[in-house]
Amino acid sequence: FYVIHVTAIWAARSYTLGKNPYAYWGGGDVFVFLFFGYTGVIGSAALFTESFFLIDLVPATVAGALSAAVLTLNNLRDREGDQANGKRTLVVRFGNRWGRGYFKVLMGLAQLLALVFSLYAATMTKESYPVIAFLGFLFAQRFVLRKFSKADDPQKLDALLKPTALITLLYCIITALSLTL
Repeated sequence: FYVIHVTAIWAARSYTLGKNPYAYWGGGDVFVFLFFGYTGVIGSAALFTESFFLIDLVPATVAGALSAAVLTLNNLRDREGDQANGKRTLVVRFGNRWGRGYFKVLMGLAQLLALVFSLYAATMTKESYPVIAFLGFLFAQRFVLRKFSKADDPQKLDALLKPTALITLLYCIITALSLTL
C-alpha cells in the first residue's frame, strides 16, 4: 500500500505539472481509469479483505470507465480551448465526434459490466440487492445519456459533469452496500 500511495501522489502531481504532463498529451484517460478504477476499487477491497479476488476487476473496470467518462465530458467541453493552448487530450487528437462516441462506449461498458457483476453478486449472495442496485444505477445513467445526446455546446456538456461524477459515486456506494446487506 505504501507503493500505491507514492505512485498515486506521483500520478496526481504529474497530471498537469512537470515537463511533459500526461493530461496534455492524452494520457489522462489511462491514469484516471487505473487510479479511480483499479487502484481505488481493488485497493479498497484488498485493504478490507486482505485478499485479491479476480471478480473485483469487474466493478473496478466499471468505476474506471465511469471516471474516464467524466474526464471525457470535461475534455469535450474544453476541446476548443485545449486545442488553442496546445493541450493534446484524446478529444483534441481525435475530434469531437470520436470523443462523443468514446463517451458512449465508456458508459455502455459500465452498463454491461455493472449488469454482469450484479448478476454474479446476486447469485453468490442469493440476494436481490445487487440487481436492485444495478437498476438504480441504470436509471440514473439513463438520465445522463439522454441529456448527453442533446448536449451540443460546452454549457450543456458542463451541466452533465456533476451528474456523471455523482453517478460514478452512486455506483460505488450502492454496489458496496448491496454486497453488505
